[in-house]
Amino acid sequence: MAKRGSDDLKRLSALQAPIPKFKTSLQKTSHDFQLSLVAFQRAQQVSAEKQRTVVEGVKLAVEDEAAPDERPSSPTPSQRQAQILHTQLSPQELAYQESLIHEREAEIQEIETGIHELSQIFRDLGTLVQEQGGMLDNIESNISSIAVDTAGAAEELTTAHDYQRRAGRRALCLMVVLVIVIAVVLLAILS
Repeated sequence: MAKRGSDDLKRLSALQAPIPKFKTSLQKTSHDFQLSLVAFQRAQQVSAEKQRTVVEGVKLAVEDEAAPDERPSSPTPSQRQAQILHTQLSPQELAYQESLIHEREAEIQEIETGIHELSQIFRDLGTLVQEQGGMLDNIESNISSIAVDTAGAAEELTTAHDYQRRAGRRALCLMVVLVIVIAVVLLAILS
């Protein structure tokens, strides 16, 4: 899920948002996701450490079974726990528990690998967000300059419309004067 989420965030950051409000949304989403990943990583580390403790206890129990004469004079708490587990479990159950421990060790290693991959993904994501931030700032400044240029163009169009209307009135007045002059000349010639 974390990989899919980071892929989605990469795709989201790849989009060039034409509106500045998307910049803050992208940053907030990225920040929230990074916080969630950190919390997830902490929980995974705590879980892995607890599982390692149990694994070490069972390993000590197995080692104590293999070498009963080499026991230390004051057992540690994990060794006591292993001894208690050893006395309560039959050899079949102990073998089963040992196989479970090996599976858990493999799963813990997979989780650690996944956490390292997620860490790299988030470094990449941070780099993408920084790169996209510069592009978004550039887009924002371009939008601002376009808004200013559009306002100037609207004023120019209004001025051009006024000139065109005045020129049309002048042309109409000249036409009326020309028609009157032609009518007077024709009346003078015909009379």
